Amino acid sequence: MDSIMTNDILARLSVLEKSNIDWVALFIGIGSCVIALASVIQSYASRKDNNFNNIDNQITTAKMNCQAIAMQTSDTTDSPENKEIKRKQLNAAVELVLNAYENACNAFYTNKIRRGDFREKYHHDIRSYIEKYPGKFAPPLTMYSKMEQYYKEYHKK
Repeated sequence: MDSIMTNDILARLSVLEKSNIDWVALFIGIGSCVIALASVIQSYASRKDNNFNNIDNQITTAKMNCQAIAMQTSDTTDSPENKEIKRKQLNAAVELVLNAYENACNAFYTNKIRRGDFREKYHHDIRSYIEKYPGKFAPPLTMYSKMEQYYKEYHKK
């Protein structure tokens, strides 16, 4: 039984070896592979752009929220209780901004966004936030490990 199958396979292979190659089909196959590869590369680049835009929107929204709350807390005629409430709201808004930057740094380190775009847009912001709020980055525990990692790698050299 095995010899019959082997002979059949060998006969088919010899027929294939003697046949002419269909050059048109070969070129179409190669062309479709090239187009598929280009499509994958473009999709990968587009995904990084979309991720960057999402991160940029998160950061912009958090910063605008923080600015709005900061303007509300500037009223000096408030009672001490209201001032404390507004201070807590401002701290929460700052936390949202720092969380947005932490997410951006995480995307930076996991290659979900283009590193050049990230550095161009957020390099100085990260430094200013870390220097403005050193208590948020105090060891041994910090929620912003990726921001701190970026700061140490790119600002502390």
